[in-house]
Formats: sequence, structure tokens, C-alpha cells
Amino acid sequence: MWELTWGETNALNFFEFTDKGRILIIQLLVHQTCTSVNFMFHLLSLVIMICLVSSTLPAEVSYRMPHPSYNPGLFSVYHSVVGALDLYERKQLHGLHVDFADKGLYYEAAYGLNWWEYYFKPIRLGKGNGANSSLFTDKEITQCAHATKYHITHLRANMLIKKYIKPKRELRKKIDDFYNAFFKGFYVIGIHYRGTNQMNNGNRVSHDKALHEIQKAITSVGNQQWKLFVATDEEAFYNFLKEKFPNRVLAIKASRSKDGTPVHLENYKASFLKGQEAVLDCYLLARCDLLLKTCSNLSDISTKLNPKLSVVHLNHCN
Repeated sequence: MWELTWGETNALNFFEFTDKGRILIIQLLVHQTCTSVNFMFHLLSLVIMICLVSSTLPAEVSYRMPHPSYNPGLFSVYHSVVGALDLYERKQLHGLHVDFADKGLYYEAAYGLNWWEYYFKPIRLGKGNGANSSLFTDKEITQCAHATKYHITHLRANMLIKKYIKPKRELRKKIDDFYNAFFKGFYVIGIHYRGTNQMNNGNRVSHDKALHEIQKAITSVGNQQWKLFVATDEEAFYNFLKEKFPNRVLAIKASRSKDGTPVHLENYKASFLKGQEAVLDCYLLARCDLLLKTCSNLSDISTKLNPKLSVVHLNHCN
């Protein structure tokens, strides 16, 4: 999982070290117009760097992903796990174990250690923890999430999710039961409206703008029977849509913020249930026919669960 890239305008355009099991791949591109002095200087630099990197990079390492100390939400962590799985698939990790112990916003002692396994089957891949095992750092966990968001294609992310991230049987049944009871036979417009965390950053979508986009979507449906699946953390927005579209709105039973405090940070709700509600919303959004979404890791994962999903972005994401 260790990468080092260096760009030069003369002798070396770039070189990259990637630890893949026992193999250190070295790529060297030499600019055709460089002088012999420049070339020798950069070649010597390269040899020194190879010696340094080869002496510090582990040959075969199993990695354990602990819970980040910065306490991110569930689907920020989900992005990190997908990024780590990509490294494992590309043989840059000898093993991978997702183990959050007793840490995180969703940990609840009654359900055991490692909240990841409250919702998903265990991820324990390759060689187990041994003398060569190592922990992901916060920085590496963030880099894994960044890779999933900006570098790993939706199709590849979808492959990794299908192969490794499997909801527990009880949760899978809740998703399927809701779909069969309320989605089947309808064109379902899904909207994920993130109201909290967007209050004061200038990126908040107004209720009226969201309504306008919903009405456009309804017009495009034509004569098909339709329903509106609403996933939101904001009680006011949910009530707004129920008033505008009586008998059309679908939603899971969930806690929603009344004062702008992000739901996953509120203390009154059981930690396990907060996570379960988030997973249900995410996976049901992925089974809609059209998704209208504000910026959020949750609905970003919905688009990776279903790469063919038609998506309308309601605001600009950083």
C-alpha cells in the first residue's frame, strides 16, 4: 500500500515504488533530451532511493483497519474499507482485517465489539494478524476513502462491494422486504436530502429547489405509477414532502434531526439503530429508478451499489 511518486522535468519524468507482496515494481521514464550529467545525477538519486525504500517497506504485511480517531460517519468509513479492499485485490496488502474494536459512533456494547460486523459480514482476508501485522494510520484510512471517491471507478467499486461487503442476513431481509412491499410495480424516485451539516456552509439546497427537481422528475415519468422514496436526516424536509405529495412518500422509520444536529452525532438515539437506519436508506436508494441527491457519502455509496442508477446532483460537492 506504500507509494512514492516523484516528478522531474529533466532526466526523470517520474518513478513510482509499489510494494506488491515480495515484488518491488520500479518504473523509470527517461527524458530523451536530458544531458548525461543530469542523467547520472538522477540515476544516482534513484539508486539511493531504491535502497532506502527497499530497506523500509515490508515484504508481506497483513493490515488491520482500526477505527479512525477522528470518528467519521458510517459511509465515510465504508469508503475507506472499499479503498483498502482495492489495495488487497491489487495485492498491495497481504491481508486485511476490518476491526473497530470498541470505538466509533455506532459501537454499542450490547451488540458486541466491532460495529462493522453489526451490519456486514466480517472482513478478514489473507494471512491473519501475526508478527508482520500492521495498523492503518488515520492518514492511510483517509487516503483509502479519497481513492474510492475520486480514483476507483464505480464499476470497480461495485465489484469490490459485491465480493466483500455483504450485509448481514437480517439486514438484507429488511431491505428486500421494504422493496417488495413498497417499490415493486412503481417507478421510484429516490431523494437523499442531507439537511444537517449543510446549514451554514453555503452549500445547502433549499426545499423549493429540491421540490422543483422532484417535479421535473415526475413529469419525465409520464403515465407510469410512481412513488417518492425520501431518505433525509431533516424532519422539516420530510414533513414538507409529505404535505406536497400525500400518499406518495415512502420512507423507513427513522430518527430525523429537528434542530440541524447531524443524526449520527445525537446522543439520544441508540448507536446500533442509527447505523442500521443509514444502511437501509443507502441500500434502498440504490434500488430506486432515479436518484436525486445532495452531497453525502451515504448516497455516493448508493451510486456504487448500482452503477447504472440515473443520478441528478442537487448541489456542488467539494
